[in-house]
Amino acid sequence: MKMTKILGFVLVATLVVTSLLVPVKAAPGGEKGPGGQMNRIEGILQNVNTEAKTFGLEAKNPDGETVVFSFVWIDNTMFIRDQEESTVDSFKNGESVTVAGRINFEDKTGVAVVLCFGAFPDKDPGRPPLVKGLIADLDKENSTFLLKSKSPEGEDVVFQVTCIDKTRFFRDLQPAKLEDFKNGEEVSVVGVVKVEEKTIAAMGVFLGDIPRDPGRDPGNTPPKGPKQVSGMISDLNFEKKTFTLNLNENTAFPVEFFEWTNITMDNELVHWKTLRNDMKVGISGPVDPTDKTLEAHRILIYTDKTPGDPGNPGPRANLIQGTISSYDTSANSFNLTAEVQGETKTIVVKYSDQTRFFRDGEISAEDAFKNGEKVTIGGRMQEDFFEAFMVAYGELPERGKNR
Repeated sequence: MKMTKILGFVLVATLVVTSLLVPVKAAPGGEKGPGGQMNRIEGILQNVNTEAKTFGLEAKNPDGETVVFSFVWIDNTMFIRDQEESTVDSFKNGESVTVAGRINFEDKTGVAVVLCFGAFPDKDPGRPPLVKGLIADLDKENSTFLLKSKSPEGEDVVFQVTCIDKTRFFRDLQPAKLEDFKNGEEVSVVGVVKVEEKTIAAMGVFLGDIPRDPGRDPGNTPPKGPKQVSGMISDLNFEKKTFTLNLNENTAFPVEFFEWTNITMDNELVHWKTLRNDMKVGISGPVDPTDKTLEAHRILIYTDKTPGDPGNPGPRANLIQGTISSYDTSANSFNLTAEVQGETKTIVVKYSDQTRFFRDGEISAEDAFKNGEKVTIGGRMQEDFFEAFMVAYGELPERGKNR
């Protein structure tokens, strides 16, 4: 097969990877933080396993260290050898190869869309191909449908579209599922297109606007930020830092948050342990195309549904001031005498290993506090106690200084 034909296949695969890549999970500010992208890597091939569809790649990471990446390939992965279409059986351990695909530098893992030996066909600098058309014969059980489209000459063309585990679905910029689509709807499909066979292995199916403009060079143009998705929290797991976001009775998807996730409530930064089940939140972040998990880069807590609303006993604000008594470090608790809605009340305060202690704006320890001291507590009111995320004596720490 000549280079022009190979280029048609590889063009779609490489540009799809470029337009659908998800930022590496790392703290903002570093080279691998949100916004950092990479879709091609060179290295030495090793441990090819055709049964498991896996291989290793000894290559340098962005820090210049030589590490081994673990790759998997999918049914529609393109294998290219000396600019000719080939098969995985033609590749040998120890060869120098180029891999294009989704790469996670933290976990040293990846999904190979193209495995190439020799010169890698250059991608066209123009717009990546998007096939638009009407859905027909939607088979949700087998994850297939027909896409009735038009050729550049205006002739009717019908593509057989197959959705794989890693296919992303969006409706009006909101994450969706194949089950949300219907026959007769006009969609855009991007994926591995084989024109002669009239087939598409879909990497993305979009109704309405596309989350990221594939016509721009992602190396020079920052990706458009995703819209905020709102819903109710359930299945909250602080240990794994995950929960389920329920958009409505029929739509829900998993969410992952991080130490560096920006969480705000009432225009204040709050600790991630502020999150609660049945809390209404708005989330901004990319969707991992591998497991359909929404990575929460920002979480906005809506106060009209939080435990601090009017009608809920206890103080509404995140901060409460009072005097310590019955301090028991063995039980991680103390009583706080405070003014609540004009009345003097004694509130049980509990803290944990995650609670931060401050004295006059500097980091301190729990055993530095004693009965009779007036303190400021930051946290959330539970049913019968106040959960403290911060205990401060005297001057409060500067916002973000000791976060």
